[in-house]
Amino acid sequence: MSLQVSITGEPGCGKTTVARLVAQELRADYLSTGSIQREIAAKLGITTLELNKRAETDPSIDQQVDAHTQALGDSGRAVLVDSRLAWRFLPRSLKVFLVCPPSVAAVRVFQQQRANESYTSKEQAIAALIARYDSEKARFAKYYGANLANLRNYDLVIDTSLATPKEICDAVVQAAHNMGHSHAVPATTPLLFVSPRSLVPTLTIAQVDSPQDQSTSVVPVQVVRQAQRWAVVHGHHHVIDAVKKDSALLLCQLIGQDDELLSPRVTVRSLIEARATASNLAAWEAHLGFKLP
Repeated sequence: MSLQVSITGEPGCGKTTVARLVAQELRADYLSTGSIQREIAAKLGITTLELNKRAETDPSIDQQVDAHTQALGDSGRAVLVDSRLAWRFLPRSLKVFLVCPPSVAAVRVFQQQRANESYTSKEQAIAALIARYDSEKARFAKYYGANLANLRNYDLVIDTSLATPKEICDAVVQAAHNMGHSHAVPATTPLLFVSPRSLVPTLTIAQVDSPQDQSTSVVPVQVVRQAQRWAVVHGHHHVIDAVKKDSALLLCQLIGQDDELLSPRVTVRSLIEARATASNLAAWEAHLGFKLP
């Protein structure tokens, strides 16, 4: 079977730019379901957000988009699909999910306004995209039982807040080549690349290098994610080294998200609330000389 790649991501993550680069590098046919949605919206004389709202009660809109995706998946050609739900319709694809903090996404969205999307401020731009994303998440959960935000749905998750499109493209292409060589079914735990400057600490500066910061995993930096916020649980000293080297991406292992249990009485959410305190974050920022997103 020819190589298939599906790319999706959060608002303002730069997925379309990355998807086009990856398709070019892999010489794959490219399909953007966002473009299809904008074409449908333009024909109806409404905005893409209005189209998404309408799709919540009119399944024929998603059916049009799904048909395009399935046709490409059945074509036998090398394909890359830039779509929220392509990972579900292309189960053998390399499933890529791009993430980005809202503060960074707002600037990007405002600066790259499309013809049928006009914003007066970056706050309005990100609010509109988040509203659209929330609409899609609710709709896909209702019709497909699919959770877009569950990182375990994907093979490769990349934080795009600091990395260039070329760096992100290279990571995706490398993963695609590795997948093609192995002929293996993708792992259930995603390969994770996070900006070290996106990781909030769950230990104090004094606890870095302590036994509780050590990891027994092959990947020394273990992280969790809750409400678009990353936190490092083990491997703080590796994060510090990466920040000092000005690294854009750091290989990490996901050990939990949202309300998953990390231990019998500790969830990801409760861990972050208890340890990522204002004073701890301020000390971390002062020690490393930068502001967390």
